[in-house]
Amino acid sequence: MFKLDAERLATALRVAPLEPLSRPVVVPSRRRSISLRVPAAAAVAVVMIVFGGVFASLRSGTVIHPSPPTGAAFSSLDLRNMQLQKTQRTNNQLRLRRAQTQASQIPRHPGPQN
Repeated sequence: MFKLDAERLATALRVAPLEPLSRPVVVPSRRRSISLRVPAAAAVAVVMIVFGGVFASLRSGTVIHPSPPTGAAFSSLDLRNMQLQKTQRTNNQLRLRRAQTQASQIPRHPGPQN
């Protein structure tokens, strides 16, 4: 049904006589339109970057209260030791929780938990 209607409309438009335009169609030159768009887009990009930097600085407080440079730099060995200590603490907590659960010191609630 739609296909027939579309074909009839297209045929009617093709066979209809052309109507004269009341005024000529003018297409602007590409050079002028591009020459105005590029600087405007660049200006908008610069403004957005500046505002983003200002808002980020205000949010972090570095503009108002700059933080003093710290002399404490961690070596990769220090970072590795901190990671190992955290892992050991987490494992110890899990072992304690498992032991409490197995000893039925922690009440169990079967079914979905919210």
